[in-house]
Order: sequence, then C-alpha cells, then structure tokens
Amino acid sequence: MNFSLVLRVLSCGKQIKTQEFSVLLNETRELYLRNYGWYNMPSSVHKVLVHGCDVIKYFDLPIGSLSEEALECSHKNIRKYRLNHSRKTGRVQSNTDLMTRLILSLDPLVAFKRNIKQRNKYLKGSDLSFNKYIVESDEADKSMESFESVITSSSSEDTETE
Repeated sequence: MNFSLVLRVLSCGKQIKTQEFSVLLNETRELYLRNYGWYNMPSSVHKVLVHGCDVIKYFDLPIGSLSEEALECSHKNIRKYRLNHSRKTGRVQSNTDLMTRLILSLDPLVAFKRNIKQRNKYLKGSDLSFNKYIVESDEADKSMESFESVITSSSSEDTETE
C-alpha cells in the first residue's frame, strides 16, 4: 500500500510537500525493514526511501516531470518533423532542419504557452491520502506565475538588445 502511494506521489508531476512526504518515506522504510528485514533492500528502493526527499528539495522541477516519458514522446515528434518539416536534399540539411525545429520546440516561452494535458492518471477520484502530499494548486500557481514572469522578462530583454 505505501509503495503504491510513494510511487504515485513521485510520478504525479506536481510539487510535493517534502515534510509530509519524508514522514511517509520513513514509515515505509520502517515497515519494509520490519516485515522484510531478512531480504537485502534493493538499491533503487533504498534510493527512493532514504534519499527521495533530498532529491526533491534540490530540484526546481517536480520530480515526476523528470521521467523518460518526455524523451519517449519526442521520438514521435522527431519522426513527424523529419517527415513533414525538413529538407530531403541531404543528410546534413535534413538534420539541420530537424535540430532547428527541436530547439524551437524547447524554447521556454514556446513551451510555456503550449497546451499541456493534465496528468491525472495517477489520481484516483478524491484520494485524500494522495492529496495530503501534493502542494495545493494555488501555491503551485504562484510558483508558475513567478516562472512566467521570469520568462517574459528575459524574452523582453532579448528583444530590447536586438
């Protein structure tokens, strides 16, 4: 039960309350050691249970957004860009067009304005045990507003220098 909750919280893509989450991680570690002390804890489980909150504290982005899902999704975009948006006159021209398109799609101002689907597949109804560890949307909106102001100020500075 606790492992399911830990994994859902980590992969939700939202900001996590580290104080409450560290309590859950410690409880889960103690439960594991009490019930399965005879079996060596796998290193991946140790990393999550012991060092999970430290990783969350030192990253600016929510930990769920650092998964390989975006990389897997980019394969689809690469195929689409290569097929529809690149010159077919040679390998160098094709790869140049492809990289230009990928760089444009990763621009923070473009990425911030993109319509992103909400990742609700880990939220089951009103799972109160899950919501206890997630930062409320008002707090997350404030951090996103500050992120948006940084992006817009940096883009306005770029246009002024040109």
